[in-house]
Amino acid sequence: MKSQVIFKTPYNSYLYDRNSNEIVTISSDEYRNIESGYPLTEDECVSMREKGVILENYLKHIEHPESKLLDCRYERKVSFLTIQITQQCNLRCSYCVYSGKYQNRVHSNRVMSEKTAKKSIDFLAEHSIDSTKVHIGFYGGEPLLQFPFIKMCIEYAEQRLAGKDISYGLTTNATLLTKEIVNFFAERKVMLNISLDGDKESHDKNRKFANSEKGSFDIVQENLLMIFRDFPAYYPMLSFNVVIDPKQPFQRLCDFFRTNELFRNSMISAGLINDQYAYQKSAMSESFREQYGYELFKFFLFKLKRLEKQDVSNLFDSYFSDIRKIEQRSFYPLGETEHHSGPCIPGIQRLFVDVDGIFYPCERVDEESDVMKIGSVKEGFYVEKAMNILNIGKLTRDECKECWALRMCTICAAAADDRTAFSKEKKLAVCRKVKENVKQVLKNYCMLKELGCD
Repeated sequence: MKSQVIFKTPYNSYLYDRNSNEIVTISSDEYRNIESGYPLTEDECVSMREKGVILENYLKHIEHPESKLLDCRYERKVSFLTIQITQQCNLRCSYCVYSGKYQNRVHSNRVMSEKTAKKSIDFLAEHSIDSTKVHIGFYGGEPLLQFPFIKMCIEYAEQRLAGKDISYGLTTNATLLTKEIVNFFAERKVMLNISLDGDKESHDKNRKFANSEKGSFDIVQENLLMIFRDFPAYYPMLSFNVVIDPKQPFQRLCDFFRTNELFRNSMISAGLINDQYAYQKSAMSESFREQYGYELFKFFLFKLKRLEKQDVSNLFDSYFSDIRKIEQRSFYPLGETEHHSGPCIPGIQRLFVDVDGIFYPCERVDEESDVMKIGSVKEGFYVEKAMNILNIGKLTRDECKECWALRMCTICAAAADDRTAFSKEKKLAVCRKVKENVKQVLKNYCMLKELGCD
């Protein structure tokens, strides 16, 4: 029963069948038999099929459904461009992928030329014929070190992409924000994604100014208060990215974002320190696990209307979106040719162009990796390399054909990136963890449904 997985909540036993994408309740006897490896009786098999599970597995080939459309999409459907305008940064965050602790480039003084920036925007204009809406993001380093450059890019984009619905975004450490900058962004409705890791102690531990032991919390707080006070209509366009350090008290982090009026109604994306390309993996203490579990439990009670919103942490919204995806899943039966979920369409959903005009699938991959370079502003897309990234499931085709988590997988090509090639071993190591996470999400989903969560 490789295409199925069983799990329990405190109330029921369940079976998830990936061929039908159904979750069904099973008896305690059925659960014990399946867990022990005993074959189901004929009556049990009939009962399962009546529920729409234990169906025949027709899957024979692993190929992404977008493969045949990739050329066409590259010609006409690009809609999201992230421009790395500088590799400079005024901070030296200990967990930053450019800190020297990761298999990636380090901070440098390199900046994008005006010519490359305009060519990038030209490329977007020429390859977004079928996209009425386009988005341009600005990335670093710290992009606000080059504010006049950002201004030039936006003004050029308004001319070059006239007639399209253009939105803008910027990822920033918020230390360089001024009224002049905020006023310009407010007029253009530029969405700001601000890095903030909690209270002063939590934030300053990892996010210090370059060549200094001084933390950045005070200036960030001051700038946020300025926007909150002087630009109240613009403030809701701010979102916050929180990197959770498992060596810091999680309870204190939750209390800070829950009680501070600057963040009470804000969109917050929170995640643990990313060790995807790290030389040394981060450890999690038992105390952190207990605090995290307790706050997640409270969040579930809020979803069940047992607690008020002001009593729970707002750091779990992104976690709940994973649970909501279970509710929104489709129920078409698997065919002969499928691919695991996880990979985006490289260059379509989040095209990243570095200071030299090199294309990558997104800003989260290793810029030193040859397999992640999918084109350039001069040469366009390298379709064959992009196709390999899109079809990363072929690397583990035999395992994927049988895997129960195929339709809920979150693995993209970055998990298998060995810098010069894709590694099957690296991908399978991540695969085990992903299946554990998916199984937990299934449990939480079923438990919440049992308790009446809408």
